[in-house]
Amino acid sequence: EACSTRDCSLILTNSALFRLPYFKLEACVGVDERSERMTDVSNDTQADICIVGGAGHVGLPLALVFASKGLRVLIFDINEHTLETIKQGIVPFMEHGAEPLLKQALEKELLYLSSNPADVAKASTTIITIGTPVDEFLNPVLKLIKDCMEDLLPYLSCGQLLILRSTVYPGTTEWLDKYLSSNGKQLKVAFCPERVVQGHAIEESQPDCPRL
Repeated sequence: EACSTRDCSLILTNSALFRLPYFKLEACVGVDERSERMTDVSNDTQADICIVGGAGHVGLPLALVFASKGLRVLIFDINEHTLETIKQGIVPFMEHGAEPLLKQALEKELLYLSSNPADVAKASTTIITIGTPVDEFLNPVLKLIKDCMEDLLPYLSCGQLLILRSTVYPGTTEWLDKYLSSNGKQLKVAFCPERVVQGHAIEESQPDCPRL
């Protein structure tokens, strides 16, 4: 719902290497199927962090690191096949050290999986791992993140912390803050650069690797 107070932090800095594509939910599931999206989130579930695009190379390692520290992590992703794979304790791509952490998180029930955007409301902090690639003229393509935010907008609430963590064009954080405000959503918006080597994200997300 709309809020009257403004509480927004903008952190603009360099972005990093990997992009995670996002497609409109309508393009992936039919109208009759949307009420049957995959979720293992119950009505009383409360997560510490939700990672949007959390089944990908950026999102999943980050989710596992958070879960290994005892946080309850909700992975939201529209790729239900990949979510099912993760639910079985299988990492869908090569990532050093990921499988033991995944099994541990599932056993301790610290990892929730969902393709239902309504479940994003279960967490006070949301991390977006959707990037802004460039076109053939090196202009930023904001469509992916715009489509993502349109899907999530009804389920975001005042006071939530929203962090962009992927390859985004300079100014995207400010654009996002203005977009949310123009739609009556006053969130805390920040950008945290994603600087990891694919396959070694877990290792590089540990405390010995400095972060902004």
